[in-house]
Amino acid sequence: LPQSDLHPLLGRRPPREQLEPNMQISPFDVRFSQGRASPEFRDGRLLEEAMQLIQTVRCVDGMQEPATWRLEAPFPAIEILQWRCKLRDEQTGRPRLDPKTGGELYDCESKWFTLDNRRLYCLQRVAAKLWPDKAVVDVVELPPGPLTRARQLKKFRTLDRGCSILIGPRHATEPPVHWCWRQAVGAETEESEPDADKCFVHLRRRPRGDGRQRRASDAAMGTRDSNCPGSEDMADAHDSSATSYSWWLSIVAFLGVYVLLRVLGRMVVFSTRQL
Repeated sequence: LPQSDLHPLLGRRPPREQLEPNMQISPFDVRFSQGRASPEFRDGRLLEEAMQLIQTVRCVDGMQEPATWRLEAPFPAIEILQWRCKLRDEQTGRPRLDPKTGGELYDCESKWFTLDNRRLYCLQRVAAKLWPDKAVVDVVELPPGPLTRARQLKKFRTLDRGCSILIGPRHATEPPVHWCWRQAVGAETEESEPDADKCFVHLRRRPRGDGRQRRASDAAMGTRDSNCPGSEDMADAHDSSATSYSWWLSIVAFLGVYVLLRVLGRMVVFSTRQL
């Protein structure tokens, strides 16, 4: 089939650079990065239409039971990355804070996340129909590192660590559809909340107080971080994001001073001519 027939859901906007898939994974092992998504793609096509076009191909690596099926979707492969997301209060959406240091809490383990939430929703819906058979899909694993993670950090708004998502317009009168694959297939257990003592703590600002209070806060955070794998990557991501912000702030300040000097120079020349 031509490329236009295989990918009818690219949208009217120019598509971003498509990376070649480099791994296979179950859609159930990937989490949502946001708590809500539109029921339509950018070109106006419904997610339900995309689900009807997803094909299931039985893998030929043996005939063991339960079977394994490969999902062939009409849209590009989703991009995934490993991340420990920020823990948020499900009622208010605000970040959860460490009672000892006041820092923001992050999950104690890295999980697979994607920013392609609508595509993941379609894949999970089809995989749920195959349950208890296993389903896999080709994905693009983004390279690790603070730069990649810092770009995606601001888009993570999930309230339950990516376990579920709401599908529906934001200003619709009807309530959105709640989707959680565990509930859909009748999984026996739900994930429990992570232990706060084992979570990664990120301090945006030093707590007010004397030096002893600050040293105690740093010591508490250091002890917690030593028990949390990957804490250095999380800190690097925040440092990279802060560095990028400072760099842009410096450019804006430079341009502001430059424009001010040009205006003052023009005013001096104009005054000289008047004299």
